[in-house]
Amino acid sequence: METIELQQTLPEVFAGRDSIISDVWHRQVAFQRGKTYLVEAVSGTGKSSLCSFIYGYRKDYQGIICFDGENVKNFSVSRWVEIRKRSLSMLFQELRLFPELTAWENVQLKNSLTGHCKRKQIEDWFSRLGISDKWDQQIGKMSFGRFKGYSGSFSYTLNNDTWKKWFGPKDDSNSGKDKNKGNENEALEQYDDENTDGEEEDKSGLRKTEAAAIDPDGYMAFKMPWSLSLSYSYSISEDRSKEINKKTMRYPYAVSHSLNVSGNIKLGSRWNINCSSGYDFNTKEMSMTTVNISRDLHCFNMSCGLVFGPFTSYNFSIRAASNLLTDALKWDQRSNTGSSVTWY
Repeated sequence: METIELQQTLPEVFAGRDSIISDVWHRQVAFQRGKTYLVEAVSGTGKSSLCSFIYGYRKDYQGIICFDGENVKNFSVSRWVEIRKRSLSMLFQELRLFPELTAWENVQLKNSLTGHCKRKQIEDWFSRLGISDKWDQQIGKMSFGRFKGYSGSFSYTLNNDTWKKWFGPKDDSNSGKDKNKGNENEALEQYDDENTDGEEEDKSGLRKTEAAAIDPDGYMAFKMPWSLSLSYSYSISEDRSKEINKKTMRYPYAVSHSLNVSGNIKLGSRWNINCSSGYDFNTKEMSMTTVNISRDLHCFNMSCGLVFGPFTSYNFSIRAASNLLTDALKWDQRSNTGSSVTWY
């Protein structure tokens, strides 16, 4: 067999689609013997179906497939057997090997029908693939796979407690100072508990004001909760924008990594500020930077969001704090950056 030709071939499952964008389906395509072809497409577009049609394994397609000018739908079973013995072979996606047989026995099973290769040549192929040690090993005890990439990340978060642990005053051996320090921490914790919730509501629904806590020195206890998170991420993956290596049938690998920073600070019991940004080491550019500021207005919540980067935008809103009224009582103001976006 010298030529495999597809004439307006299309899987029946795609027949109802309005438009098919493909270099194979609904086209005149010919594959010549002695040449190597790479058919590449996203998942679900018919790559496995194409192989099944050509191999005669499936016939649920429109159009015509010809071997040397003959329509394969007219082939008898004996004709298909002869073609698969002499001219055509297929490695199924799920391999379809016999688990109780060894690697050599699985290869020899087909080779005994075709007589295509000598044992020495098969041994050479095993050696070139780096699997000579698997020659007499049962397939059922092996694993197969394809390394497509790897990714990972490292992160660390700094906050009031970690900062105090690293850079705060060390413990003093003097028990009196330890006691004062304990009282100070207790006062700060009490202040934090009282102010985290702001002014609590009593049973009547009105907020009641709590007395401010003081530290051992007589000053108002002050604590500003904050956190800063650093994250480094990296990935190794196939770079499909580069040309494939036809000997190994693999794409070259590319490494990408980035650094991300996010932070939060609480100013009193009602103000809250969040921000995030990052840096891409591959493009050598800053990633999108966002800043969000919110304020508890008792019956209402106010928030403001700013975005800096390739697409700068802002939004400002005041909404009712009640879940029942949050969509009814609100005022929003946004930039119109996204108004020109066309959705498909």
